[in-house]
Amino acid sequence: MMRIISGKFKNRKLDSPKTMDVRPTSGRLREALFNITQHYIEGADFLDLFAGSGAVGFEALSRGAGSVCFVDSSRSSVRSIEKNISMLGVDDDAYVVDCDVLEFLPTHRGAYDIIYVDPPYQKGYSEKILAMIDGSQLLKPDGVLFIEDSKDFDPVSVPLKQLVLVNSRRLGRSMLHQYKRAAV
Repeated sequence: MMRIISGKFKNRKLDSPKTMDVRPTSGRLREALFNITQHYIEGADFLDLFAGSGAVGFEALSRGAGSVCFVDSSRSSVRSIEKNISMLGVDDDAYVVDCDVLEFLPTHRGAYDIIYVDPPYQKGYSEKILAMIDGSQLLKPDGVLFIEDSKDFDPVSVPLKQLVLVNSRRLGRSMLHQYKRAAV
């Protein structure tokens, strides 16, 4: 059972998908992510891709994000996220899209302050998603993009035009890569 670490929903338990396909983001990685975003999470529009249990997006809401869009194609994940939205009473601030992320990105017209991507490791999703977001307007001009992946993912191997790698941190078996828009 996942718990929210901090904010107005601190210590609230979250329903988790009943499947082995979901690899929850560790509390340590969530804490690192929100230490980085603490100065600009307030009121932010947050996009949680490959949302799984939704723990990262719910943590964002707990810490002051204005809205969260969760995207996942697993029925079990979508049901858990819907249950958590209802349980936390955040129906006006959160919504879930039951869709494959690779189908969602080219058709979605929203723009976000913070985008968090946690794809299945070692399947090539990070490269595809970086390229798709790089060629879109999904990330607001002052926004930040985070990708969680295995230590085997090489973030500099992806040619980018609009995005630049700001930072990479190793947290256990995972890496957290931070991107922003390149200065024009």
